[in-house]
Amino acid sequence: MGSPFDDDDTEELVDDTGAVSSTAPEAAPSPNASGTAAGGPAARYVAPKNREQLRQILMMDTGIPVSPDDPVLLVYAIHRVSLDELTAVMSALLAEAREAIEAASTKAAAEMTSALQIQTKDLREQITSDTLRERLKAMQETAVLGNEAVAGMRRMVRWGAVITTLTILAAGVVLAVLTVSLS
Repeated sequence: MGSPFDDDDTEELVDDTGAVSSTAPEAAPSPNASGTAAGGPAARYVAPKNREQLRQILMMDTGIPVSPDDPVLLVYAIHRVSLDELTAVMSALLAEAREAIEAASTKAAAEMTSALQIQTKDLREQITSDTLRERLKAMQETAVLGNEAVAGMRRMVRWGAVITTLTILAAGVVLAVLTVSLS
């Protein structure tokens, strides 16, 4: 007997009479076109159990038979629906955040580039002496540094998005583990 998360090649199932039988594990849900497993986005992290699997697990863990209409199965179903909804909301928020970050960085880069081009053009028109030419060269170097800073900022924003994604995924895993451990 083991927990529902053991990595054995077989599972032990206990029927209503207390008889134990071994079966091959069920295949994990296969991803669909959107990359999510059948059964919702949370299925990629914790495969949902059907009522019979949950009854078997509860019987194995506690030794107490659970009838098919036991309210504990309703609690599990409620937790599973809540987890799926939370995962969907978190995924939508993450997608919105990514889009907003990308749009903001693109807009800022375009504005900075435009401003630098305007300033460079204005300065070229005003150049009449060697001193002004030296200043123009310094401003061009500053523009290059500004472009490098924008590129660095984009990298930092992307890393921030990756870290945010990992944090949300970790929260989803924690919620899944809590849901499974509380049910």
